[in-house]
Amino acid sequence: MSFDAADIPIILQRSRFTKRPPVIQSGYGSSRAPLTYIWAVENVTDYFLSQRLVTSPPVIVDSLHKTIWSLQLLYGGQNQETIFCFLKRETEGDKSGLENIEIDFEISILSAEGSSLSKSRNRWPANMPKANSRVLELVRKDVVFKRRAEFLPRNVLTLRCQVWRRNFETPRGELYFARSKVRVERRCFVWAVKGFGSLPLGQKTTLLVQPTRKGGPAPRLNIFLEDVDNEIVVTIEVEAGAGKERYGFQCEISVLDFEGKAFCTQGVKDFMYGRHEDCLRFSPLITRNELEMNKCLVLPNDVLSLNCAFEIVLARVSSRIEDYRQFSCAEVEAVVPAVEDADDEEEDSVSCCPLKKALACLYEEGTLSDINIRSGTESFPVHKSILSVRSPVFHAMFGTEMREKTSKDMDLPDVDADTLRRFLLFVYTDTVKDFGWESTSDLYRVADHYEVMDLREKCSTILKAKLNESNVCSVLSLADMYHDQNLKRTVQNFIIFDLSIEFISSKEWRKFKGSNVQLALETMEHVFFKKKMDI
Repeated sequence: MSFDAADIPIILQRSRFTKRPPVIQSGYGSSRAPLTYIWAVENVTDYFLSQRLVTSPPVIVDSLHKTIWSLQLLYGGQNQETIFCFLKRETEGDKSGLENIEIDFEISILSAEGSSLSKSRNRWPANMPKANSRVLELVRKDVVFKRRAEFLPRNVLTLRCQVWRRNFETPRGELYFARSKVRVERRCFVWAVKGFGSLPLGQKTTLLVQPTRKGGPAPRLNIFLEDVDNEIVVTIEVEAGAGKERYGFQCEISVLDFEGKAFCTQGVKDFMYGRHEDCLRFSPLITRNELEMNKCLVLPNDVLSLNCAFEIVLARVSSRIEDYRQFSCAEVEAVVPAVEDADDEEEDSVSCCPLKKALACLYEEGTLSDINIRSGTESFPVHKSILSVRSPVFHAMFGTEMREKTSKDMDLPDVDADTLRRFLLFVYTDTVKDFGWESTSDLYRVADHYEVMDLREKCSTILKAKLNESNVCSVLSLADMYHDQNLKRTVQNFIIFDLSIEFISSKEWRKFKGSNVQLALETMEHVFFKKKMDI
């Protein structure tokens, strides 16, 4: 099984960033993708990408003969309507001595859940010289900003690059997580221009926007009346000011009426340098005739109120490698370091969080418990109040005139003791112990039955990480039975991209198809559609 980093939450423990890229060890012996690079770009704006090339932190890859690679993101094409991503081979610091290398690579845009929203594939040919790059067309920018919630959750664009070494295999895989942050300053204020009704033609009233730090952007806003085609209009312009940095400026200014509502609005956006001669001009905001006709509405007491909302996008981008991990392509348990290490991290969080520690003691010692939950011969003293706030089902049991409200004992004959123990541990401490996929499936069912949805989601994450050829049919049935569309799509995509075509004619699939005709048909339609899209 190859590791799809997008299918698990990456538990980050930030490493100290140095100027030299981190050296990542690798080996040989697997046909799966040995290299996965996840890159999150924060504060992505439409205009910034049209002006700048954003580059990820470089990384030295031992399995590719210590060559150095990075990703680059920008707009391109006619009218800059498309988002492109480059895979670049860096030469600075390259001590590989290798002039040529042949690889296949795939770059995807990921959703917040880790599913691929758009992807493209290419090949780095053996005759490609050093200091070069290969480009992939990912998606049209109008699609990204139309579906902003999917492509830019929390204003972050997440890319995944996977690399396969041609004619070589490796038993170990590597996961990198990098983050680049576009520096953005956002401000919003009301500018009250007093005596505007008597302002002479051509005379400017100026507002200096104070910088947030020494040497930072300090734009100046000017408002004045001018004659445009024999009509007096209100014009606003922005001067770059005395800052020392080049920056992008996106601004929207509205004339407010006496109730504070926008009467008319204009906007401007462009890049400027920190020089006084750099100046952006808005389209005419409003005519003087319109102001006079609506004087009582927009010029109360001869004051023109302007709502100014703007965004300063700095040209500098900060980047760093936040995490990297190694895993064995042959061993499923080692494939998912984030899930594998989750126990230790959650145990650490229990030990360092006083509330979690107290709840863990309350669960383990059964202090002041008011009901016993029994599974087989084992009994677990618990607290109705805690179960009620964690589970709507328990809340209904203990809060209504059901037998469980007054009973001191409650049997759960359909839940084995080990699963119940793990379930209660999560209820009290929000901790999930990682076991095999079958135990996780049992915990998933209990979480669904008692409507503890965050536990169900965590179990789903572990199941995605543990997918392999022997359990894929069982997990697919589980996802379909509990209407978990996200898990089902992940399993179907695993069948497409991680299993060979021979799997469709295997004994396991034939058996599954015989008892799950509709689900098998749906999966095959999904496979056919995906394959057709990739042609």
